[in-house]
Amino acid sequence: MEKIMGHTPDVNLDIYPNCVFTMNEVAHVGYTEEELKEKGIAYKASKFMFAANGKALSLGEGEGIIKILAGEEDKKVLGVHILGPHANDLIAEGTLAIANGLDIYSIMRTIHAHPTLSEAFFEATLGLEDKAIHIAPPRKRR
Repeated sequence: MEKIMGHTPDVNLDIYPNCVFTMNEVAHVGYTEEELKEKGIAYKASKFMFAANGKALSLGEGEGIIKILAGEEDKKVLGVHILGPHANDLIAEGTLAIANGLDIYSIMRTIHAHPTLSEAFFEATLGLEDKAIHIAPPRKRR
Protein backbone atom coordinates (compact mmCIF):
# COMPACT_ATOMS: atom_id res chain seq x y z
CA MET A 1 0.00 0.00 0.00
CA GLU A 2 2.81 2.41 0.84
CA LYS A 3 4.37 1.90 -2.60
CA ILE A 4 1.02 2.50 -4.33
CA MET A 5 0.74 5.77 -2.43
CA GLY A 6 4.23 6.80 -3.64
CA HIS A 7 5.97 6.22 -0.32
CA THR A 8 9.08 4.16 0.30
CA PRO A 9 8.34 1.57 2.98
CA ASP A 10 10.83 1.39 5.84
CA VAL A 11 10.92 -2.39 6.07
CA ASN A 12 13.52 -4.97 5.09
CA LEU A 13 11.67 -7.01 2.47
CA ASP A 14 14.61 -9.42 2.14
CA ILE A 15 14.04 -10.87 5.61
CA TYR A 16 10.68 -12.53 6.18
CA PRO A 17 9.57 -15.36 8.43
CA ASN A 18 8.34 -18.59 6.89
CA CYS A 19 5.61 -20.21 8.98
CA VAL A 20 3.79 -23.52 8.68
CA PHE A 21 0.65 -23.74 10.80
CA THR A 22 0.64 -27.44 11.59
CA MET A 23 0.88 -29.38 14.82
CA ASN A 24 3.79 -29.05 15.67
CA GLU A 25 4.33 -25.60 14.23
CA VAL A 26 7.36 -24.97 12.02
CA ALA A 27 9.00 -21.62 11.35
CA HIS A 28 12.30 -20.34 10.01
CA VAL A 29 13.95 -17.12 8.97
CA GLY A 30 17.30 -16.38 7.37
CA TYR A 31 19.84 -18.88 6.14
CA THR A 32 19.89 -22.64 6.48
CA GLU A 33 23.13 -24.46 7.28
CA GLU A 34 23.25 -25.72 3.70
CA GLU A 35 23.02 -22.17 2.33
CA LEU A 36 25.78 -20.95 4.64
CA LYS A 37 28.03 -23.83 3.54
CA GLU A 38 27.32 -23.10 -0.15
CA LYS A 39 28.22 -19.43 0.37
CA GLY A 40 31.34 -20.30 2.36
CA ILE A 41 30.17 -18.37 5.41
CA ALA A 42 31.74 -19.54 8.67
CA TYR A 43 29.10 -20.04 11.35
CA LYS A 44 28.27 -21.65 14.66
CA ALA A 45 25.06 -23.51 15.42
CA SER A 46 23.24 -24.14 18.68
CA LYS A 47 20.16 -26.24 19.37
CA PHE A 48 17.84 -26.16 22.35
CA MET A 49 15.20 -28.80 22.99
CA PHE A 50 11.77 -27.73 24.25
CA ALA A 51 11.92 -30.78 26.54
CA ALA A 52 14.22 -28.68 28.78
CA ASN A 53 11.82 -25.71 28.91
CA GLY A 54 9.43 -25.57 31.86
CA LYS A 55 6.68 -23.68 30.02
CA ALA A 56 6.68 -26.17 27.12
CA LEU A 57 6.45 -29.04 29.59
CA SER A 58 3.60 -27.39 31.51
CA LEU A 59 1.73 -27.01 28.20
CA GLY A 60 2.32 -30.71 27.47
CA GLU A 61 4.31 -29.71 24.38
CA GLY A 62 7.87 -30.73 25.19
CA GLU A 63 8.65 -31.97 21.70
CA GLY A 64 10.60 -29.72 19.39
CA ILE A 65 13.74 -27.70 18.95
CA ILE A 66 15.10 -24.22 18.32
CA LYS A 67 18.25 -23.91 16.23
CA ILE A 68 20.15 -20.65 15.90
CA LEU A 69 22.92 -20.00 13.39
CA ALA A 70 25.34 -17.11 13.94
CA GLY A 71 28.45 -15.81 12.21
CA GLU A 72 31.57 -17.38 13.64
CA GLU A 73 33.47 -14.08 13.84
CA ASP A 74 30.90 -11.28 14.17
CA LYS A 75 28.30 -13.39 16.05
CA LYS A 76 25.44 -11.88 14.01
CA VAL A 77 22.29 -13.99 13.87
CA LEU A 78 22.10 -15.56 10.39
CA GLY A 79 19.31 -18.09 10.68
CA VAL A 80 16.69 -19.37 13.10
CA HIS A 81 14.74 -22.62 12.76
CA ILE A 82 11.99 -23.62 15.16
CA LEU A 83 9.93 -26.79 15.34
CA GLY A 84 7.61 -26.90 18.31
CA PRO A 85 5.04 -25.05 20.40
CA HIS A 86 4.21 -21.56 19.17
CA ALA A 87 7.08 -21.59 16.66
CA ASN A 88 5.18 -19.12 14.49
CA ASP A 89 5.05 -16.62 17.38
CA LEU A 90 8.62 -17.21 18.54
CA ILE A 91 10.16 -16.66 15.08
CA ALA A 92 9.58 -12.91 15.47
CA GLU A 93 12.61 -12.61 17.76
CA GLY A 94 14.83 -14.20 15.11
CA THR A 95 13.31 -12.04 12.37
CA LEU A 96 13.95 -8.91 14.42
CA ALA A 97 17.56 -9.94 15.05
CA ILE A 98 18.35 -10.75 11.41
CA ALA A 99 16.53 -7.77 9.89
CA ASN A 100 18.43 -5.40 12.17
CA GLY A 101 21.85 -7.08 12.01
CA LEU A 102 21.88 -7.94 15.71
CA ASP A 103 24.51 -10.17 17.22
CA ILE A 104 23.87 -12.89 19.78
CA TYR A 105 24.98 -10.60 22.61
CA SER A 106 21.98 -8.35 21.91
CA ILE A 107 19.75 -11.32 22.67
CA MET A 108 21.85 -12.47 25.61
CA ARG A 109 21.52 -9.01 27.22
CA THR A 110 17.72 -9.11 26.88
CA ILE A 111 15.73 -10.40 29.83
CA HIS A 112 13.36 -13.19 28.80
CA ALA A 113 10.44 -13.63 31.20
CA HIS A 114 10.21 -16.83 33.22
CA PRO A 115 8.56 -19.21 32.67
CA THR A 116 8.04 -18.65 28.94
CA LEU A 117 8.73 -20.37 25.66
CA SER A 118 10.95 -17.45 24.66
CA GLU A 119 13.46 -18.70 27.23
CA ALA A 120 14.14 -21.59 24.85
CA PHE A 121 15.23 -19.04 22.23
CA PHE A 122 17.43 -17.35 24.84
CA GLU A 123 18.98 -20.69 25.85
CA ALA A 124 19.74 -21.60 22.24
CA THR A 125 21.56 -18.28 21.92
CA LEU A 126 23.50 -18.91 25.14
CA GLY A 127 24.49 -22.28 23.69
CA LEU A 128 26.48 -20.53 20.97
CA GLU A 129 28.88 -19.40 23.72
CA ASP A 130 28.63 -22.67 25.73
CA LYS A 131 26.78 -20.75 28.47
CA ALA A 132 23.34 -22.36 28.29
CA ILE A 133 21.86 -23.27 31.65
CA HIS A 134 19.77 -26.26 30.56
CA ILE A 135 22.06 -27.77 27.90
CA ALA A 136 24.85 -30.15 28.82
CA PRO A 137 28.19 -28.56 27.95
CA PRO A 138 29.89 -29.93 24.84
CA ARG A 139 32.49 -32.63 25.39
CA LYS A 140 36.05 -31.50 25.04
CA ARG A 141 37.91 -33.51 22.42
CA ARG A 142 41.22 -34.96 23.47
